[in-house]
Amino acid sequence: MFPTTGFAITNFLISLFILVFAIFYLRSVWRSNSRNPWLLLFFAIIVFFILQVANLLSVAGYFSMVEARWVFDAVFLAIVLFTLIFQYYLLYLSELKHSKKKHYKSDYLKKKSNKSKK
Repeated sequence: MFPTTGFAITNFLISLFILVFAIFYLRSVWRSNSRNPWLLLFFAIIVFFILQVANLLSVAGYFSMVEARWVFDAVFLAIVLFTLIFQYYLLYLSELKHSKKKHYKSDYLKKKSNKSKK
């Protein structure tokens, strides 16, 4: 019984550390425009923390979590995957915006050089 309890306590402490770190990190980037993926990841961390608390209580014998564990796992994985897709989409939009700005700047310089040649 000790290895299961030891792993449950270790996972709980790791999830607690991750949750505290995420809270401090979000407080530092709260005014940033690119915080939305981090908010989604924060919700995934909260789900992971709840899962670890429930796992610890299950190992301690307060309730059985065998039936509901897949729900927490599915929600956690769905949020993480959605966060990765959302981050990729934001990077794509940023790159698209940057390339359009570069294209407009080159067009402006071409027009300016054509006017000076005339």
